[in-house]
Amino acid sequence: MRLNRNGRATLLVATLSASVSLTAIPAAHAGVFDQIFAGGSGRHHGHGNFPPPPKAPSRSNYGNSSSNVSSTSSSVATPVAVDKPEPARVHSYEPDKLVTVPLSDLADSVTTGSIDDIGNGSGDSSQSADNRTTDSAFLSARADLADMRLRALPEVAAAIKAHYASDPSFIWVSDGRVNEKAKAVLDVLANADTVGLDPADYAVSMPNRPTVSGMPNADGGQAGLQNASAIGGDADQSMSGMNDGGEGSFVTDPSGSSERGMGSGASSGSSREQALMRFEMELSRAALTYALDAHRGRVAPDRLSDYHDLPRKKVDLEAALDTMANDGNAARWLKRENPQGEQFVALKQALAKLREDGSRPVISLPSSLVIKVGQRDPNTSKVVAALRQNGSDDLHSKYADTLADYDGSDLYTRDISHMVRTFQKEQGLSADGVVGPNTVSALTGFSNANKIEKLKLSMERARWLPGVLPAERVFVNQAAYVADFYKDGKEAFKTKVIIGKKDHQTNFFSDEIETVEFNPYWGVPQSIMMNEMLPKLRRNSAYLDRMGYQLTYKGKDVSSTQFNWNQIGSMKSFAVRQPPGDDNALGRLKILFPNKHAIYLHDTPSQYLFKHSVRDFSHGCVRMHDPRGMAAEVLGISRDKVDQYIASGRNQAVDVKHKIPVFLAYFTAWPQNGGAVEYFDDVYGRDANLKEAISRTETTRRAQT
Repeated sequence: MRLNRNGRATLLVATLSASVSLTAIPAAHAGVFDQIFAGGSGRHHGHGNFPPPPKAPSRSNYGNSSSNVSSTSSSVATPVAVDKPEPARVHSYEPDKLVTVPLSDLADSVTTGSIDDIGNGSGDSSQSADNRTTDSAFLSARADLADMRLRALPEVAAAIKAHYASDPSFIWVSDGRVNEKAKAVLDVLANADTVGLDPADYAVSMPNRPTVSGMPNADGGQAGLQNASAIGGDADQSMSGMNDGGEGSFVTDPSGSSERGMGSGASSGSSREQALMRFEMELSRAALTYALDAHRGRVAPDRLSDYHDLPRKKVDLEAALDTMANDGNAARWLKRENPQGEQFVALKQALAKLREDGSRPVISLPSSLVIKVGQRDPNTSKVVAALRQNGSDDLHSKYADTLADYDGSDLYTRDISHMVRTFQKEQGLSADGVVGPNTVSALTGFSNANKIEKLKLSMERARWLPGVLPAERVFVNQAAYVADFYKDGKEAFKTKVIIGKKDHQTNFFSDEIETVEFNPYWGVPQSIMMNEMLPKLRRNSAYLDRMGYQLTYKGKDVSSTQFNWNQIGSMKSFAVRQPPGDDNALGRLKILFPNKHAIYLHDTPSQYLFKHSVRDFSHGCVRMHDPRGMAAEVLGISRDKVDQYIASGRNQAVDVKHKIPVFLAYFTAWPQNGGAVEYFDDVYGRDANLKEAISRTETTRRAQT
């Protein structure tokens, strides 16, 4: 349920101009909903499913109200133009652009201190645990930086300049060789695909070896150094096992740019120093880029669409490079820039397992299939095969004997139906043990390749959220149509939800729950007043009175029959609200976390909609199947107390004891209670948009490197 956007586009209905003077509704006359969301910025929408009208509402005070708008009883005028809210947009993603690292600034011998100071021991020439090369060695080689060209993300470029200006010494080179710290970090970069990233984004030219390209993984990613034959070992050799002092080749730009191939010849003199200096700068760039991507993701979510509201995380890369320079185990630090919460760990483990499993056969079942206990059907064996393939580990363990004893019969037995019932519960389906269209869809599932794609996209989205989610939170996964309440890090409550329609999508954002309002008024958003109510009023001016809605004009109670709605092109001077009651569009309660999108969790009188497995019916707000249970959890009270608040019939707001984080997220792969990852349809088409954004990011990085 959201109000309309500030920007507007005009839909021409007719040529007659409005003669109505319209002003804002005074706050004193606004309802609770209006006071919370009035004046909000951004895109706002409202609730569009109106309940049936109550019987003969009493509106005796309407007749005494006055207005400057003529009554519809006189004549029917040609309708004036109507302001239409600008629709939310999906954007053509613009990736981060690369900049040139100002390495020439570091080539000046007076950038910081002097060689004499360092050589005399007055500077900081201490060695870290990895035996870093002395400052004098770096300073003697840094003249090569004058002609070296390196491209990087702006934050990375700034951090490289700042670090080496204040600390002109090698991090990744010791005694003229690639050091152990560098090898360990290169191994992390080479295995970036294990955390949903692409090793090709972190390419480094190794000194004194021909460069090679990383070999592809099963899902098309770059496998990294461990698969590069030029290292001089087995195909699965790790970076830490490189021969000849660890100098070989890491993943390089697939285009074969000569700029990246600095290690192609001599092993001594200035060319050697040049190769080591380039390696130093490239590895710092790669490590910082990885740190940035691992922490915040490669894609800026708010550039994807108006439906994303997730400010990009800030990462102090200068501090990060300082940390890696002084930490003997920089690789461990770098790994921990990835989210450390159990959800991300579960996604990572699922990705590894799917890659290990490789491709799997696709089990097809008729979409209209229905099988009940006692029936014979040739598809029964396929149902069992699908349970073996797509059932959870818990299901396999619980029904190990049933699976072992199944002989391929076409008889759909009670034992098989029990397995199906358990599977249905796990998938959030109606658990009746009958194989029907929804169960068939869940059983056939997604291919391994599709699951891998969903996992990688979900790992990207996970980076937009806190690395470890709060122990107490409400988490809505829109793609799963489910809301969970977590207490002490454990799922304490779960309920089905309804989310926004495809043209009124629920936003992806986070906030904090502050209040539960019982027996709420529904303050109708301007978007619904304009788009849905005004056309009805033009056909029948008694519409609002008949529906039992309360109408005010410039703060005064009025009847909808007092106005010639054909002369009205805007509803800004009007306010419409629906009184509390069983037919109220918000049901008996709403859970508020004030935000610019005017989205909240609420009850609904349309409980029958929860029988559907695909539940995108709202105008953006999240309707709950069991709102009383969720209210009890966030308030920390009993259901009986919630029932008492509702039974009073009184409109009242109750503050939560402390603000509770709420996440309205969108994941097409996400771990359920117990850790098993489930996969969901992409109801909003956001997977395709994110995949395209990542592809554009990769293309931009490689083209500009």
